[in-house]
Amino acid sequence: MTTILVVEDDPSLAELLQMVLEEEGYEVRLAGHGKAALRQLGVQPPDLVMSDVMMPHLDGCELYRRMQQAAHLAAIPVILMSAVALRPWETDLVPPTFLPKPFEVEQLLGYVGQLLPSQGRGNENLPVLAMYRNLQDRPCGQPA
Repeated sequence: MTTILVVEDDPSLAELLQMVLEEEGYEVRLAGHGKAALRQLGVQPPDLVMSDVMMPHLDGCELYRRMQQAAHLAAIPVILMSAVALRPWETDLVPPTFLPKPFEVEQLLGYVGQLLPSQGRGNENLPVLAMYRNLQDRPCGQPA
């Protein structure tokens, strides 16, 4: 079964994401912050990581950077979710998929379907890398 690790410090949103993704047939694991996610990634890497950006202990941007630095984690697709825009990534990092909050369930499932085409519902009309659209130049995870 395809596994998705949801990294979200808001328990209500984490449970909602878990419910939606499990309804689509995915196995979902939850982590409340980036450090907890790193521990889970070390034990059993998932097929996809969905992470909030602004979290305590270790934010989603740093989690993504650390995944890119670890050979066994670098190929795992990542969706970063945030209510604030992110600045363009450094050229040595492949940008993750960015999902602006709030988002519609269909948009979320479209992104997941694009990144995991063998599972879930893909929608070719949804952009996979929306990262550079309407971005403002501010550090990752910093509010406007």
